[in-house]
Amino acid sequence: MEFLLFGVIAGSAFILLFAKIGLKKIANYEIIVDILSTVGLVLMFAGTFAGMVAGLLGGIIISIFLYTYKRVFGYQKPIIKRMRVQWIDKQGKWQSNTINTER
Repeated sequence: MEFLLFGVIAGSAFILLFAKIGLKKIANYEIIVDILSTVGLVLMFAGTFAGMVAGLLGGIIISIFLYTYKRVFGYQKPIIKRMRVQWIDKQGKWQSNTINTER
């Protein structure tokens, strides 16, 4: 059962690395990052059945995290203007537009 723990740790490590880069920037490339990180984890843990399960579990954790993060917090999209890259904020689809000020 330790392979489940290894999968959770590996998925969490990838998410922390994404946070260092910038989660909103990574969220723009959600599908590509998801596929590459899942394949990378599966190859990293390849060799045994437990290793493959750990890699897939880490990939599932990353996939769920990126999917929900992009829809809740939004993402940043790169736009090139005058030979410079500018990151434009895009709203998440699951954000609430109303703020409840009553208590």
